[in-house]
Amino acid sequence: MQILINNKFLTAEFEPEKSYLCITWHIATDDMTYQEYKDTFREIANVVLEKKVQKWLGDLINFRFVILPELQMWLAENINPKFVEAGLQKMAIVMPQDFFTEISLTQSVDEINAVNTKNQIGFEIGYFEDETKSQEWLFS
Repeated sequence: MQILINNKFLTAEFEPEKSYLCITWHIATDDMTYQEYKDTFREIANVVLEKKVQKWLGDLINFRFVILPELQMWLAENINPKFVEAGLQKMAIVMPQDFFTEISLTQSVDEINAVNTKNQIGFEIGYFEDETKSQEWLFS
């Protein structure tokens, strides 16, 4: 796997043969600002577009940033279309252990699904407790 992004918030690895992106979020997201969240997702979106990612695993077990409603909407309206444009087919999410983070993440994904449904576009999203089950689903 090629490491495409490696910073204090996440490590993003890409496997070109499978068009597979794995993003592992780090505990440092606890100190992430709104602007850093936006900048990080802009960088991820650029990678997804450039590499034409079709399968994405987001390991959010250590993700600590609470995504407020305005950022949920921003993600759905500004970043999600780039994922669709790239041809993303499936996104597997390994859920965080923090309750409040899990709720905000679920709300974000619900917002993405609402935009996708409204625009009749989108990709499948699955929630999982561990990476093994998420990968089984992604490659099934």
